[in-house]
Amino acid sequence: MMNKYVQWMAQHRVYNIMVLICYFVAVVLPHKKFGTFLNGTVVRGLGIDNRTAEGRQEYNFYALSIALVLLVSLLYVFIKNSIGLKDRMTIWGFMILNVILAALIIECLFVVNIEFVHFPQYAVFAILLFPLIGNYRSTMVWTTLAGMIDEAYQYFYLAPMDTSHYDFNDVLTNLVGAVFGLLLLRSMSVAEHSKFKLWKSTFWYGIAGIALIVCSFHMADILSIYPSEDHQYHILREMPTEFWSKIPPSVTYHVVRPIEGIVLTCLLWIIFSRLSPRYSADEF
Repeated sequence: MMNKYVQWMAQHRVYNIMVLICYFVAVVLPHKKFGTFLNGTVVRGLGIDNRTAEGRQEYNFYALSIALVLLVSLLYVFIKNSIGLKDRMTIWGFMILNVILAALIIECLFVVNIEFVHFPQYAVFAILLFPLIGNYRSTMVWTTLAGMIDEAYQYFYLAPMDTSHYDFNDVLTNLVGAVFGLLLLRSMSVAEHSKFKLWKSTFWYGIAGIALIVCSFHMADILSIYPSEDHQYHILREMPTEFWSKIPPSVTYHVVRPIEGIVLTCLLWIIFSRLSPRYSADEF
């Protein structure tokens, strides 16, 4: 069924692009507003005041419970579909690693557990993008770049005063979510229809374009990575004084800094590049 969907979308690229744009605009970009709506209506409707330590703990418990239900459902489908695959041990290993990464992100990078919505959002985005790209590695990278654009939209335009830093925490969360989606496709034996070639891959144009824009804005005194009085915008407005940041009454989390975020993103790209069933050493 999934193979037929991928093949059909790959043959009807215009429809694929339209579905992607609609999904990104309708589901991905407004997720911050969805969180605000959830906090202001559903949460308070349940009598939870997450401004208190007890209320926040209860709020996190409900959110984590929903996340675990979704994860168990994903793992059930994943194992059921992959049980007969020759390389099942490889993709099971990737799934175990990704689940561990998701747990570490929830524990160390989340302010509230409702942020887990990034995982299913970008899992679905990766699944929708795959027919257009036709390659697991490139789809993973392009989904991450889409997540970076989403975070830039929120940080510089939608809610510039809500945080003091461009959210690399969410960028890493989006990447792990994308891998969940791609692992689901792998478990269903969805084949690639585009061979990956490092120096000819289209994702380099995306990375080069973003790097060029950032460098140009920096040279024009518009954008800086770290706090600076000479620039109008900053990727990091305030330098964290400690490794762990704290929000009263009882939230402790780590703010991923720009260089740290870029290094971790590239490292995960390298690790999960072997998701491709056609992987061989001379291709990468």
